Amino acid sequence: MLESVGFRLFQLIGLPVSHTAFVQFRVIDDALETDPADQFGGDFWGLYLAVEQLDRRFLQEHGLADGNLYKMEGGTGEPNNIGPLGPADSSDLAGFLGEYSSGTGLTETGWRSRLDLDRYYSYQAIVQAIHHYDIADGKNYFYHRDPGTGRWTVLPWDLDLTWADNMYREGVKGGDEPFKSRVLSNFGSNPVFPALNRDFRNCVREIRDLLWYEDEAYRLIDEIALRVRGTNLFSVIDADRARWGYNPIMSNGRLVDRSKAGQGLCYKFSPYPTVSKTFAGAAQLMKRYVTYRASNRGFSFDTLSADPAIPSRPVLFYTGPEDYPVQAIGLRRDGYSGSAPLRSVKWRVGEITRTNHPAWQPDRPMPYEIESVWESGELGPGSETVTVPIGVLQVGRLYRARVRVTDTEGRTSSWSAPVEFTAGAIPQADALREFLRFTEVMYNPPPEGFEFLELHNAHPTEELALGGLRFGDGIDYTFPHGSRLVPGAHGVVIRSTNTPALLAHQRLDASTFIFGP
Repeated sequence: MLESVGFRLFQLIGLPVSHTAFVQFRVIDDALETDPADQFGGDFWGLYLAVEQLDRRFLQEHGLADGNLYKMEGGTGEPNNIGPLGPADSSDLAGFLGEYSSGTGLTETGWRSRLDLDRYYSYQAIVQAIHHYDIADGKNYFYHRDPGTGRWTVLPWDLDLTWADNMYREGVKGGDEPFKSRVLSNFGSNPVFPALNRDFRNCVREIRDLLWYEDEAYRLIDEIALRVRGTNLFSVIDADRARWGYNPIMSNGRLVDRSKAGQGLCYKFSPYPTVSKTFAGAAQLMKRYVTYRASNRGFSFDTLSADPAIPSRPVLFYTGPEDYPVQAIGLRRDGYSGSAPLRSVKWRVGEITRTNHPAWQPDRPMPYEIESVWESGELGPGSETVTVPIGVLQVGRLYRARVRVTDTEGRTSSWSAPVEFTAGAIPQADALREFLRFTEVMYNPPPEGFEFLELHNAHPTEELALGGLRFGDGIDYTFPHGSRLVPGAHGVVIRSTNTPALLAHQRLDASTFIFGP
């Protein structure tokens, strides 16, 4: 759970990191699958987490350039991939290490050109969220160099020692690696690079608003727990605990490090008497940790993103019809308040779901708000209202809309409290008026009788029901019940009873919907 949720958090904030999967592991070494006399024997070896290795296939899977990829350990790195452009001698890594380790180090311009700062800010934010402090000796992360841009990206690895304050180097050194001190001045109040620290605080504020809070982070923990546990009374979790909880081998000091493992330790420890010592209790502890790291730590999200000079949090209002039809989601913000003038406004919509919402699909990964389905980009200060574009939202899905402002100093506000809604269907009459188009009228073709009217459904995602519609004077035709046009489709209303001949003569596409006579 710790690693799988951790890697998923890194993915949700946009980092190209390892996929994970839960797997049963079995060792077949006997004719019998199970040992009826011994629950500690048999083929079943337990439940394990498979973690995607960082190599060339990883780069392809996650859309990264085929560049050099180094597993960092003790301040240096071993290549897991050497790209076709090299260099093959790791001199690129040596040069980068020398650049940032020298007495003068890199300038702000140098950092912007050499390090993927946007990804680094997100990386360091989640490092602090889950207490991934086992990186302080220059290990448990990778460096990837894009051969086209020459910029380096930090990629996380080995997240087992997380979600608890039991890792060494708390305080200023918490979550330290080469860039926390050099780029972010260890989150100090007088940073060497004020603009970079401002951008980092903006990033932390966004992750706090859209992901690292009780609703979204709790749902993520529940989603991963459901994958492991399932819905049955007993599951593979129980089998794993029975296999290893009191296995005699766990008390064998020659085979087991007794300082790290032993008998009866599955879910044994809980600092809260109200939390059960079970798998469900373990998930509950992770939820408590979300709140704890959000606002109750020296390096909490709230303290990392704090800046008294940021603009006031805007208020968002919904201005569309009460049924939230997908073509008329109108939004309005309140007036601006800040210590510096308003520079830009950004609007966004993200999809969410809950297990009690009709849109929830158990076999579909849950969507999370931070994965936007639409963003406006940075609009000018005069952007006070907006309508979500047609084709962005799907009927029946659950969404949250928000707005954020940025001042002329580059400081972003918190995202507004959300407007949450389930997208409704376009009223049929409105849909027909807006999206049913006449695109061609063939009124005098040779030979006579091959006349047709061509229709087009211009809606990008919704089909149009035509049943019952009829033409007025001049064309005697009523669309029968069940007539429809799927999104983007064309259809023709014809006079001829010889449809194949009409299609051949007019060279109409075979996918064209035919109506009449």
